[in-house]
Amino acid sequence: MSSAISDAVFEMKMKRVLLIAAFMLLLAVPARGEGALAVAIPDDGLSKGFSYGVHVNAEKAEDARKEAMTACQEAVKKNQEAAKEKKIKILPARCKAIEAFKKSCIAVALDAKGQWAGWAIFKDEKTARARALGRCKVGGAACEVVEAQCDK
Repeated sequence: MSSAISDAVFEMKMKRVLLIAAFMLLLAVPARGEGALAVAIPDDGLSKGFSYGVHVNAEKAEDARKEAMTACQEAVKKNQEAAKEKKIKILPARCKAIEAFKKSCIAVALDAKGQWAGWAIFKDEKTARARALGRCKVGGAACEVVEAQCDK
């Protein structure tokens, strides 16, 4: 009888060890990082308004796109309100998810006059920043990186 009890106790301990090991394995697996970029550019070009939204570290690509779109739409509203205060007319723009990425970095650069933008996605932030800045300088002046994030 004591042998049966010993076997049952041993089996329970092994189940606990396996359960703990499985849980630790789940914690060790990195999160699937999904990212997306959405932009809004009026038909008349960047000088008439530019808004964007970025989202990184989403579990699913579709979630990243939705969150980037939401951030872009909020940015459009803020830009329109700021333009009204300055008595500047900006044209409405519709956000579109244009980039999706995984385990990469994104950078967005804007020029000082608000007439040009550049963005880039690369495996490391330094290169993403440099490429976004380079793309902005193609048509803009005094470009600066305004956002850089990495997806893990």
